[in-house]
Amino acid sequence: MNGRRQYQDAFDDSLKKFRNKKPHVMADLSSSRWETPFLKLNYLNIPLAVNWDTGEMIPDDLWFEEKVIILQYLAESCGIAHLPARWLSFLELPEGQHHYHPFMKEAIEPLAQKFGANLDLFRKAAEKLGGVPVQGGDAAFEMGVFPKISLMLMLWEKDEGFPARANILFDGNVSCHLPTATLYMLGICVSRRLLIS
Repeated sequence: MNGRRQYQDAFDDSLKKFRNKKPHVMADLSSSRWETPFLKLNYLNIPLAVNWDTGEMIPDDLWFEEKVIILQYLAESCGIAHLPARWLSFLELPEGQHHYHPFMKEAIEPLAQKFGANLDLFRKAAEKLGGVPVQGGDAAFEMGVFPKISLMLMLWEKDEGFPARANILFDGNVSCHLPTATLYMLGICVSRRLLIS
């Protein structure tokens, strides 16, 4: 199946689910705001407005994958807050082993390659996206991706005899809000946002 077609199908399915939910209920469960006809929330450090009638988003230059993730978050969020004291690797997510190696290749390894010799560049990119410094690795940031979903991005600097390493952790309640296949896309999108910041 063509990748673009696959994402289009995912978008159409997500939009249908989004439109079938009551907007004020979605707002409550996702910690967004309902201001007719928009649901408003932040994605990373980007203020969003999602039109409940059409699914159109402001800003409209988001990646197609991000639009799918945003619609799914609004439609499927269960209302439980994230657990800052409990973090899970992608491998620990339900059925995470099925996508673990591609997740490493597409989300984690590029972070180590770009920032592994420049922690200051990593810090600047993370802070630009609203990241908050936390303990972990040689540098780590908690990224508030959505009101109820946070990721922790960790980086170990390249050293003599040791290559740079990175990791992405998901907060403990993340599977209440999104399925693992969507979290796979989310981790990759957050990584790419950092790489271009």
